Amino acid sequence: MKSDLVKRISLRRVLMVIGSFIIGVLTDISFSYFMDGIPVLYYDNLKHTDIISVQITQGDETVLLTDATDIEKAARFVCTLRYRFGKAKDSEAEVMYVFSFEDGTKMEIGANSTTVFKNGKQYRGDSDSCEFFITCTKGMFFHGRTARSGP
Repeated sequence: MKSDLVKRISLRRVLMVIGSFIIGVLTDISFSYFMDGIPVLYYDNLKHTDIISVQITQGDETVLLTDATDIEKAARFVCTLRYRFGKAKDSEAEVMYVFSFEDGTKMEIGANSTTVFKNGKQYRGDSDSCEFFITCTKGMFFHGRTARSGP
């Protein structure tokens, strides 16, 4: 009788700990998505070793990346983009990346200050990640190509 009671109590405690852990993880994930937005693409899901080139367009300028180091940088920049639930404004991309893969497929990802673009679909972008993405792209791949004001 006593061992049966001990088993019930210990099982109940284990279930409470597991339940608390699951609730904590779900709360953390929800909070993270509401604060930071949802990643457009995870770096691990992007088979960067299968990418043969990346074409980056900003306005009327285009850069073609074929070096493995530059391709990896481009893949990492794209993974910084995040979106939120809701309707995106119908607009044009300020910066657009076109990834070409060995199997002949292409993936288009771009952004402007309020919208994220992925394969023809538009998402309401997280403004901080969009600005970061655009600034990094301009600084890394288009530096020295446009006229700068100041000394």
